Amino acid sequence: MVKCSKCGAENQMEGAYCSNCSVPVVGGQRESLQEAHRSRVRLMVGVILGVLLTGIGLVLALFGADMGMPESQGLGFGLVVVGVIVLVASVILFGWMKR
Repeated sequence: MVKCSKCGAENQMEGAYCSNCSVPVVGGQRESLQEAHRSRVRLMVGVILGVLLTGIGLVLALFGADMGMPESQGLGFGLVVVGVIVLVASVILFGWMKR
């Protein structure tokens, strides 16, 4: 049950609005759906960023020396590590916690 901040009426968690005065209910279904959407967006952004960093790092690490940039190998491996950390952190923080 969620208590209305305006009139104090008890409302079901599924409702987005107070059944007594029609004010949006804090903690109702609408708010939880918005938070779930934000969490999915954060997860997608983290995964995309992690994959991009890992991919760029692999290209630099594997082919940097062939492209005339021998110093890029260390940078490439560093980007791979950072990319994997971003991927794992995103999944842990925004994927598993909300399930």
